[in-house]
Amino acid sequence: MNNSSLDSGSLSRPRPRIESIGALIPSEVVTSTDLVNQLAVDKKPPLEAVTGIVERRRAAPSDTSLDLALAAARDALEGSRYEAADIDLIISCSITRMVSVWRTQFAPSLAAVIGREIGASKDALTFDVANACAGMATGLFLADRMIKTGRATRALVVSGERITLITDTAVREIKDSYDPQFAALTVGDSGCALVVDGEGTEPDQIEAISLATASEAASLCVALPSDRSEGIAMYTDNKRMHSERRYTQAMEFVQHGLEGLGTTMADADYDYLIHHQFSLVALNYMRSIGEEKVFNGTMPTELNVMQFLGNTSSTALFLVLYHHIRNGTVEPGDRLLVVPTASGMVYGFISLRVGEAVA
Repeated sequence: MNNSSLDSGSLSRPRPRIESIGALIPSEVVTSTDLVNQLAVDKKPPLEAVTGIVERRRAAPSDTSLDLALAAARDALEGSRYEAADIDLIISCSITRMVSVWRTQFAPSLAAVIGREIGASKDALTFDVANACAGMATGLFLADRMIKTGRATRALVVSGERITLITDTAVREIKDSYDPQFAALTVGDSGCALVVDGEGTEPDQIEAISLATASEAASLCVALPSDRSEGIAMYTDNKRMHSERRYTQAMEFVQHGLEGLGTTMADADYDYLIHHQFSLVALNYMRSIGEEKVFNGTMPTELNVMQFLGNTSSTALFLVLYHHIRNGTVEPGDRLLVVPTASGMVYGFISLRVGEAVA
């Protein structure tokens, strides 16, 4: 499935933009060394060397996906010119849906609960969407379309990920240095939220956003209840998932997005590039494929946070944006290339201009 994002309508149509961004980053730090030392294996896997992840954050034992999402939503609204009552669309995008310890909720939707808790209008449209680590990118895609078509005017795209539960299972169960639960050691907990409206301008807008699924790879990463201990486990075929073929597909989809904008990697003049945050080593490999086999030229400077936050799954792309806006790296007027990738396999292309409101 390929959902093209190109806007062929008139200039009078709403221009979606990110108006505000908020986050919740837990305080507890867990290092890769800490995790590896807990594994009952003779040969310790080189987790930090293979991924570039030095540490990640863990939520408090009593914190839930809902708690993290609510904190991020309130932070985003704190920086917004809008009140919660002004929001008419709420999309919750998390993989995890914990509302209490060991209780996962599908109905009512987390979006509906978040709307009630923050004081959103009772008339606001609320729903959940799950698309693995591309969750918030998918939520932003939907908000973009609904604002463009007049179905919404102001959206809250939010995710709370209490995902280190799969790390706990992996630590208990990994018995070999190459184990399908290895990727579960990379994740970190977090919350992130975006306020999106239709008041963008040329230097402040979501220029394009599109997603595609290569479903032949859907079985390469799955999460389900463990059959060996109490808990949720994630199993990944890392060799097949993180391959030249998959990375080439991702870069070719970016090329397709650039062509839709009528530009090239060389001419687009992007200030920064944001990838999904799963491995610095893998991103270097993907860059080499893009530069040598797809774009025939240099890609933009990458921004990352995985070194100290790990792979925060559905929130990862926008935690990078949040952090680098806060530290002053990303400034008003910057043009960003954002590249979602996720289990599924999901590939994406987002071209984004950052305005005064969010930066």
